[in-house]
Amino acid sequence: MNMRIRALLLLFFVALTATAKDRTSYVFKRSSGNSHIMSSGSLESILRVAKKWEGPFIWMRRADGRAYLIRDAAAMAEAHAAFRELDALHPKHEEIAKRLRPLEKRAEEIEEQMDAISDSEEPDEAKLRELERKFRPLEQQARVVEREMEELEEKMDAIEKIAEKRLFDIVDRAIRRGVAQRVD
Repeated sequence: MNMRIRALLLLFFVALTATAKDRTSYVFKRSSGNSHIMSSGSLESILRVAKKWEGPFIWMRRADGRAYLIRDAAAMAEAHAAFRELDALHPKHEEIAKRLRPLEKRAEEIEEQMDAISDSEEPDEAKLRELERKFRPLEQQARVVEREMEELEEKMDAIEKIAEKRLFDIVDRAIRRGVAQRVD
């Protein structure tokens, strides 16, 4: 087989694999009430799944349409471990969001005041300049915190991809061990 055909077949295989993973959906529901959800389906269908079974479980619908339910304690423990690093970052994410909220709220209030003044028939230029002076430092502070949030979210996204890969492997092993119940 010549190189060109091999390259085309490889590209086709990679595209097929990527498409298959894109159509995989899962719900990892924990006893704590926290859930990790990835879906290629509608939000309604995934929420139905999350409510369908009580207690902790892993539900996964594969690209081929087969769906599995896993409640096995060993598989659940592995899944918890797979997401542990991501879970550890959630408090930091909340802390950053908590710092960002008041900055955004105050900046929005100032913007509304500036808009009201600008929209008036005779805008008070001195008042506008005063509000702009108050707005600039808020905007700068918000940018710093937003950058911190973006960096953390990028890190969380990368960790989540690894955790999801581990979850897919956990489901594969559960199917092979016979502890995954077919529910499609």
